[in-house]
Amino acid sequence: MKVIILTMGIIFLAYGSTTGQEEGRKLDIVHMHSGKKLKGKILEHRKGSEVDFVDIHGTEMLIPEYQISKITQKKLKALRQKGVVSMAESGFYHTYALALLANTVSSASGGLRGVELSFSAGHRLNPYQLLGAGIGIDFYHTRAGEMMVPLFVEARRNLTAKAITPYVSIRAGYSIGIANPDQDISEASGGPMLNPSIGWRLGASSGMNMLLQVGLKFQKASFLYETSSATSEIDLTYKRLQVGIAMQF
Repeated sequence: MKVIILTMGIIFLAYGSTTGQEEGRKLDIVHMHSGKKLKGKILEHRKGSEVDFVDIHGTEMLIPEYQISKITQKKLKALRQKGVVSMAESGFYHTYALALLANTVSSASGGLRGVELSFSAGHRLNPYQLLGAGIGIDFYHTRAGEMMVPLFVEARRNLTAKAITPYVSIRAGYSIGIANPDQDISEASGGPMLNPSIGWRLGASSGMNMLLQVGLKFQKASFLYETSSATSEIDLTYKRLQVGIAMQF
C-alpha cells in the first residue's frame, strides 16, 4: 500500500510541476513574397536553403527560403479550427493513462482481469515522433494481490501530422515486484516488461489530446506465497491484452 501511495504521489507532483507547460505555445506564420500567408508549424529551418513546414491541415511541404519575406508567430490560443493539426507538437509532454488488462488465454487458465495506472513525460521531437519515460502501477491479479511497479521508456510514432491520427507505440522497461502480506505474498520479484500497442489520437484546440489504444503487455514476475501451513513459489510471464485511454498534454 505504501508503494501505491508513493506512486500516486509522484504522479500528482509531476502533474503539478507541468500544469504551466501549455502556456507560450505558438503558431508559425510564413509570409511569402507573393502575399500569401501559410499557418502551421516549422519543423526545421535550414538557413540559406529551405524551411520544412507543416500547415494547419497536416500537409507537409518544403519552402525555398528565397520565397519567404518573413516569419512571425501567433499564440496557439487564437487557433480555433476543427480537425486541424494540433500545434502543440514540439517540446515537453506528459500523459496520464488508465487501462484494463485481460488474460490472453482461456478462462480455464485463469481468465484474470487487472488494471494499470501510469504517468509518463518526455519530448515531442516533431509532429510525428515522441520519446519519453514513465512509471506506473499494474494490478495483474487483483484478488490475489499480484502487483508490479514498472519503470519504462516509451516511443510513439503518429502516422499523420493531423490532430486526429492513428499511431503506433511501444513501452519497454523493468518492473519491481510488490510484496503483499495481506494476501500471503511474502516476497515478489519483477523483471523485463514489453508493451507494444496501436491507437488513435483525438486532438483538441486546448492542447490536450485523448488517446485510445489497444496493445499487448508482457511481464516477467515471481511471487512467494506463505501461509501457516504451506509455502509455494510462482514464476510466470504475464501475457495481457491491454485496452486503455489516456490524456496527454
